[in-house]
Amino acid sequence: MPEPENNAQRSQHSSSNRRRFGNYELVRRIDVGGMGEVYLARQHTAFGREVAIKIMRPDLVHDPIARQRFLREAEVNAHLKHEHILSLIEFGEEQGRLFFVTPYIEGGTLAQRLQHGPLPLSEVYSLFTALVQAVAYIHRRGVIHRDLKPSNVLLDRNNDGKVYVRLIDFGIATIQGQHADAPLTLPGNEVGTLAYMAPERLQGVAAISNDIYSLGVILYQMLTGQLPSQEQPRLQLPKPLAYVVERATAERPEERFSSAEELLAAFEQAYQAVAAAEVDSKHHQSAQRATAQPASRQQAAATQRAVSRPPASPGHTPPEVMTLQRSEDASDQSSYTPSARPPFRSTGRPPFSISGQGGFAQEDYDAPTMDLGREVLGGASAPGDRFGSRPPRRRKNPLLALIFVTIALVLLLIGGLLFLEAPGLSTAAINITPRSAALSQVFTITASLQAKQVDAAGKTVPARVLSESKTLSQQGATTGRKCTLLVLDCKQSVDIVDQIRLANQAKQVLVNQISQDLQRQLQQQNAQQVGDIVFSDVDEKTDPPIGVESSTVTVTLTEQGSVEYFLLGDVRSLVLQLLGQQAQQQLGAHAQLKTTQIGKVKVQSVDNQGTATLKVPAAALAQYLFSQDELESMKSHIKGLKVGQARTYLQKLPGVDPASVSIHLTGGSNDVLPDDPQRIQIIPVNPTNLPNVQLPSASGSGPASATATASPTVHASSNP
Repeated sequence: MPEPENNAQRSQHSSSNRRRFGNYELVRRIDVGGMGEVYLARQHTAFGREVAIKIMRPDLVHDPIARQRFLREAEVNAHLKHEHILSLIEFGEEQGRLFFVTPYIEGGTLAQRLQHGPLPLSEVYSLFTALVQAVAYIHRRGVIHRDLKPSNVLLDRNNDGKVYVRLIDFGIATIQGQHADAPLTLPGNEVGTLAYMAPERLQGVAAISNDIYSLGVILYQMLTGQLPSQEQPRLQLPKPLAYVVERATAERPEERFSSAEELLAAFEQAYQAVAAAEVDSKHHQSAQRATAQPASRQQAAATQRAVSRPPASPGHTPPEVMTLQRSEDASDQSSYTPSARPPFRSTGRPPFSISGQGGFAQEDYDAPTMDLGREVLGGASAPGDRFGSRPPRRRKNPLLALIFVTIALVLLLIGGLLFLEAPGLSTAAINITPRSAALSQVFTITASLQAKQVDAAGKTVPARVLSESKTLSQQGATTGRKCTLLVLDCKQSVDIVDQIRLANQAKQVLVNQISQDLQRQLQQQNAQQVGDIVFSDVDEKTDPPIGVESSTVTVTLTEQGSVEYFLLGDVRSLVLQLLGQQAQQQLGAHAQLKTTQIGKVKVQSVDNQGTATLKVPAAALAQYLFSQDELESMKSHIKGLKVGQARTYLQKLPGVDPASVSIHLTGGSNDVLPDDPQRIQIIPVNPTNLPNVQLPSASGSGPASATATASPTVHASSNP
């Protein structure tokens, strides 16, 4: 058959086009992203299993920021282990390009699935809960994804037919509380997809609220099949789901869900409410159908009884006719229309009669439906007569009554459980902002040759001596004259003037060379010299010696240069310790330095022992950092308190900005916090208004203009 042959040819052609990349054979390219290319590959050391390998783009291999982002994505992924996060198999560098390997997922992405329109509510529940569980897990590990979107959500369909979520792409993720030497993403240069990006991301704020906003946008897109737009009103959703979307995508971060766990709980509750409403709607429709069917059967039976009765004797009204007219069962007659019945008349009513063979006369149809008692018949009913003082009851469908009773009992039971469990189901989201302070001071530091290490208590750094020796030979003509008794018989000889001249020439060259070498070594060690370089003649030789007859002489000089210095790294370490002590004195024991500046080090004086006095201007932005134990202690203290009491307690804690305490309660009482600390979330929010940090002048005359902008890393100049 030709088709298999063609397939074989295509397979051979495809194999020939594949290329080797280290331990992997690249089959085909799957995708191209901002930092790398993703390939389907086969791993040779794992029996050719299919994997996905992400390789850094060739145009970015020399970009340090791109390499750092790529490295961080692999590092973050390596420390995450969750059923809904794609695991890391290998990380390395091949052919000068970084790469990492993950399992290959065939199911495509959520973005591809959404191209076909909105998802059924049950599928939304399955996929979205798994996605939020993955996000909650990385938040607990201190990771903020910052690039949540459907294209970063893989759908993995297993052999059991179930679809599993796999979260990927941690390229721009941040680590909560991690201090980097240089930021990978500066304000105004945010990386991400704008449609899913929280508003505060544009100001450079990295917080859990970023991911909460993105999850809200993804949920809206899964329910409606489109992204929210400011130009067009949002599509109408059931109120429980609309509440979840609107709160997750609130403009202000503090108005959103405080954590992924809280978002997940709200979504599950909304889903249950919408699902219960759908079940009630189906039960109502079933009840309507059940009500219509018994009524139709009763009407048909009554009609059959009416037409099958034998003729009555004159002057007697059969009981069946009375019952038919009383019970309104005659509505099934083709000639009867309820809207055409004449009004009831108390007098002049035509008598009841039956004419023909078992049928009704015209006056029977014209007679109004009415209750007939003894007074109508002109006397009391005889024993056994079907007409009594109590009208007959219409039959009711027992199945319909059972359905209504069951629904009422279920609703009553649910209401009772909700009433009893309401305090336990309440949650509290508390936002607090850590205190911050600007530090600025010119520190006086001592660099001593006797110090062996940095001493914060004595404000001392070690001073060291750097020496360099070089030897140089200088040759020249002699200028001396050595004569015998005969004045005319004189010959050239080595004179002391020749030695001094050549030695000075050699020394000048050696001083320049030694100075350059010492400066280069100081620069390599990031050191600053104290005073001038001291030179000394170590050795000097003259060949031939002075007075010997010779037309030339060679002077060999060995010169040594020495300089005292201190390491700028030691100065930086000491200044950071001193700034840290100031931060802890002002804010508390858990205060940390967020940004620091260290200006130019000035050598103020040097004494006879070589001890130097240094002036170092420094500034920093300090901020309190809440530990996990401290947050747990807060929750234990405020559980069960009223909102006002809890707010007062938190405002008095060290490190808490009193004006920033915000408490939001969901469910239960509106004024009392839950008794369970696990249902209380305390979220530290980065401050938005930070104090101005300004570097002082070393002379104390004012701020230094050269380094007026704060930097996340410490900088010290190597120039004196």
